[in-house]
Amino acid sequence: MLRALTENGRPSLDDLSSPNVFPFTENFKHSHRPEEKGVVVLRNIPYETRRADVIALLGKSSKILNDREEPVHIIIDRVTGKTLDAYCELSSLGAAVEVVGRFNNKREPDNSSRTARIMNRVVEVEVSSQTNLMAALFPSSKCGVHWKGTLPEVVTGHEDSWENFKGFVSEEEMAMLRKHIESPQRSLYGRICPERPYECMISTLRKTPWYMAGWITLKQRQSIYECCMKMVGALAGRIEHLKGEEDSEAKRRLTPQLFDRLVTSAMLCPGFSVVQKHNIAILANLPEMKCREFNQPRFPGSWTHLWTLVPKAGMPIDVLEWYIAVIRAETNRVVQSLDISHRTSLQGRMERLDGYWGFFWAEANFPVGRVWDDMSLAECSRLELRAIDHIITRAVEGGNIPPSYTSRPHHIDQAAGAGPARLTNGGY
Repeated sequence: MLRALTENGRPSLDDLSSPNVFPFTENFKHSHRPEEKGVVVLRNIPYETRRADVIALLGKSSKILNDREEPVHIIIDRVTGKTLDAYCELSSLGAAVEVVGRFNNKREPDNSSRTARIMNRVVEVEVSSQTNLMAALFPSSKCGVHWKGTLPEVVTGHEDSWENFKGFVSEEEMAMLRKHIESPQRSLYGRICPERPYECMISTLRKTPWYMAGWITLKQRQSIYECCMKMVGALAGRIEHLKGEEDSEAKRRLTPQLFDRLVTSAMLCPGFSVVQKHNIAILANLPEMKCREFNQPRFPGSWTHLWTLVPKAGMPIDVLEWYIAVIRAETNRVVQSLDISHRTSLQGRMERLDGYWGFFWAEANFPVGRVWDDMSLAECSRLELRAIDHIITRAVEGGNIPPSYTSRPHHIDQAAGAGPARLTNGGY
């Protein structure tokens, strides 16, 4: 593809902007609203219920979604860690009705010994819906969101401020999940079922409506990412520690399979940036070829100022890196053309940054402070795409130096940052 693009010398702007060649995309755009699947809910389940118990109860013939889709969602109270209900997604509403009908028949007096049970406790199996599942998974959106299946209808402009949308997941919820894994000995339910917070994070990553990027802020995403990173590191440490123990309940529950499920859900998350996934991959000790399966580019740690854009799936590496080289060369050329005061200022800041993308951060001119925290993923991607478009246009057709190179403060925090997403007012 690169040879075809450059065989006649410098490509035209139309060629470089062609959707078939342009190598960047917004990851969240590909997380379309999922199809409406059938849902059953299990009520009155024991606190220590396992995912395998739910699948075993419903049976192999119940048309549960593939394991890779994480169909089982065991709901917990994020404050106490207490297990509530369990939801399971099936291939269709008809499949859910069939399963529940089978259990209803088993409750007949002549077959009472086959009542639905988990660990000797009688449980209720009912037909539910995606609406109920989403409301249970995202309790903090109870005020501000009306769920219509998997589609959230956001409430704004209500006269009562508490009725307005504030987010699908709150920072407080993520903080409580972290406490359950940081101090499991202080959590009664955490001792009973230590895997539950990790399963809650898996469900959160999988079911968050990332396609609603205009309603998810960078700060909200950062709180989910930080909690996820903490969980990956904590679970890896717990599994390693348990290797030296004989058979124990914790060892049976905190398994390498649970770790793989958590890491896979994080690497597939449409909301995370290239560098955020790179940090998770490092923590999980994923080999480079495994990372490529998750559409990670070469040198993912160098995508330090790209907060939302990712490589298009299937895009040849040479095309992707050619575009980055054009961006790097053009932004370096602009900086070299500045007067010595602005040039040395920018170059001084670059000394502690990764130069793989050149001075892209100066071109993008991201805002700082609270404005940055409250910026949506959709708006951030618009700024990134606009900056790339301006750079490529200038590289091909020439143009004036944008004022962003000489304005301050500049947003030079890295997308990889393990700290808060917010910026200091000083900018650097």
